[in-house]
Amino acid sequence: MLLYSEVYKHLCFFLRNLCIHDLITMSLHHQQISESNAASQRVLDTLRQISEIIQLENDIDHTLEDISEVLRRGFKFDDAVVRIRYRNQQIETEGFVETRHGLTERFTTIDGEKGVIDVFYLTEHENRDEGPFSREERALLNQLVRLLSGYINRIVAELNHSESLERLKELSTINRTTQIINEGKSVDDVLQQVVFILPLGWQYPEFTVARITFQDKEYRSDHFMETEWVQTQRFQTLDGLSGSIDVFYVKEFPSLQGDPFLSEERDLLINLSRLISDFINRQVAAEDKFDKQERVKELNTINETSRIIALNMPVAYTLSHIVEKIPAGMQHPDYSVARITFDDQEYLSPGFIKTPWLLRHQYETINGKKGAIEIYYLKELAKTQEELFLNEENDLIKNLCNLIVGFLNGMAARNLMEKVKRSAGVANYKPQILDKPESTNSKHLLQNFMHRNNAVRDIYHDLMPFKVKEILLVATLYDAYAIENEGRFTEQVMGGFYQLHLSLVPRVTGVTTYEEAMAKLSEKHYDLIIVMVGVEKHSPIDLSQLVKKEYPYIPIFMLLNNDSDIPYFQRRQRELGVLDEIFVWNGDPKVFSSMVFHLEDKVNVENDTEIGLARVILLVEDSVRYYSKYLPLLYASVLEQTKRLIEDVKEDELYAVLRLKARPKVLLARTYEEAQDLFEKYRDFLLCLISDVEFSKNGRLDANAGFELVNYVKTQIKDLPVILQSSKIEYSQDAYELKTVFINKYSESLMQDIKTFIRHYLGFGNFAYKDAHGRTIAVARNLKEFERTMRKVPVESIVYHARKNHFRYG
Repeated sequence: MLLYSEVYKHLCFFLRNLCIHDLITMSLHHQQISESNAASQRVLDTLRQISEIIQLENDIDHTLEDISEVLRRGFKFDDAVVRIRYRNQQIETEGFVETRHGLTERFTTIDGEKGVIDVFYLTEHENRDEGPFSREERALLNQLVRLLSGYINRIVAELNHSESLERLKELSTINRTTQIINEGKSVDDVLQQVVFILPLGWQYPEFTVARITFQDKEYRSDHFMETEWVQTQRFQTLDGLSGSIDVFYVKEFPSLQGDPFLSEERDLLINLSRLISDFINRQVAAEDKFDKQERVKELNTINETSRIIALNMPVAYTLSHIVEKIPAGMQHPDYSVARITFDDQEYLSPGFIKTPWLLRHQYETINGKKGAIEIYYLKELAKTQEELFLNEENDLIKNLCNLIVGFLNGMAARNLMEKVKRSAGVANYKPQILDKPESTNSKHLLQNFMHRNNAVRDIYHDLMPFKVKEILLVATLYDAYAIENEGRFTEQVMGGFYQLHLSLVPRVTGVTTYEEAMAKLSEKHYDLIIVMVGVEKHSPIDLSQLVKKEYPYIPIFMLLNNDSDIPYFQRRQRELGVLDEIFVWNGDPKVFSSMVFHLEDKVNVENDTEIGLARVILLVEDSVRYYSKYLPLLYASVLEQTKRLIEDVKEDELYAVLRLKARPKVLLARTYEEAQDLFEKYRDFLLCLISDVEFSKNGRLDANAGFELVNYVKTQIKDLPVILQSSKIEYSQDAYELKTVFINKYSESLMQDIKTFIRHYLGFGNFAYKDAHGRTIAVARNLKEFERTMRKVPVESIVYHARKNHFRYG
């Protein structure tokens, strides 16, 4: 009680000492509080009504219409109008007109769709906190977008959950089909087992039956019956055989435009038909593999024979070397020997003996001399002559005879010419031989001429010694299922190269199982392995470990379909060390070409800067999501500028292709230490620095790492163009003080902002000559125009650009 009285006395003393001015101020403040309370109450009432609308769970269109009407009444003045935009919908209140008195709020839903809420006053009102709008009205919009996005997200999530269950059924059907196929059974067994499990992948499995038809045989599921509700997919194998898969509903279900089947079920059927046709094709291929190996042996024998003949050595040398190569081209090389006879001479392969099992072809030259090629098998390998030697082996020996006859006829023709010249009475005739000193001098003259004219070309020949020529693309079963159209792999992978108009495009081999991947790796060398990752995350890691164990020198790049998978694969990358790079798919096919260029630049940058003085762009970014966006943009800009530069030599196509090798290299660093090392190594070739603000330094995330890096770089190269980019807009002031460009990562114009920087600061575009006041006086589109224009512009212009170091980055 004593404490209360003391407080009361002090309060009375305080009130007595208030001046009149203070009383007036308090009165005004009380009025503002009352107005603020009224506005807050209006906001609360509006939000309550909106919540009630959302709880009705109507469709999105009607919900947005109802919300827009309620929202309009939540603002102080009656002339407020509202517009809500979402996807392709645009809801407007009556009398809606855009004015300059507006308030806007944006939102994004979990499926990536964007929405905008706009409120405008039709007439002018007194300014409050934000133009004519109050803080409470801004808060109303903020709360509304949270409610609205939450409502839409719930609807999308429920829809996605239902669709996910269906997709899991479909994926399970694909996985089970693949498992059956990989068990190594016959075509009959595989097709019968597959048709039993097919109904499980459809929307109503208990009312679904299936049939597979192939080679006049039918394979049916349990309780099969034909009905009017059918879905059919035909397929064809490489050897021209046809088949089909039919799926029937045994009762009627709700349909869309007369079709009770989902579009996803159509895709499933297409992919199952591909799996089956691929399996049958592999069976056919296995049967053909032996024949192909035989053809390769025969072709090698012909090539070796042609190579020996091209040496233009004497007959004895040529025939004795050819006969040694012939057994390797036969069906059973270990049991084969050969003999060539010509002009009463014979030439034998090692271990030659005559046996009863003989294949023989005779030949005759232009001057009537005869010979033969004979093949003997050392043991009985078949009962009849037709079974013993293949038709292809007969053809091989005939072709060898033709090659030998051509060679012998050529030798005979040269000998005949020598006789003709001698018979013409030419004294002391000798075959014509060029004088050696003259030949040597001529050679030197030619070399000097070629050296003077091709010195620059030779430099370009030496650039980019490493090129990615062979790519193995591994897609999980989920990705294979998601790819709807034939050739989608090639379309996506090669699309980036075609968009950049590149003539040197790597060959891509696509496989859908890891067994196929290992089989392909055992057949030939690949420069790069790209693994596309879908739902299943463990198998790509297992594959990478297996590949690195057998082929540690082949880079493995992971291409993720989902940003949420990035932390998992980065963690596994650190733990296992088997993943060389991680990228994320962003819808742009140029990400594939960027992965290739990124690898080539890492390998070639040291050679190309040393030999060809190639320039370097340093990108410091530890976010997989963002460098997967930046690299395609940077490479597209770099190649676009390089193509502009080779306009001067476009008539010389070879030279133009060589000049493309001299493009700037883009290097990626993820930590402060990596960035500093690359800067020190390539500082004399650096075009620009593009850096994040927050990334790892000394093993931990450092909020100032980007600023420290820029400070360090600026002390070394004062005028180096620099971009600092971050998701925190408050860093823009610090970037300004460092005299660098700042870009907000969350900006909708992010890509355009970077493109503008590249064009403006790196001279990627036309070169604009300016006067001492910065006014454009001439424009050069290529190097020829640049040189020609430089002779005409005033000296002040040259000085202006030189002082600003513009020629360094040209």
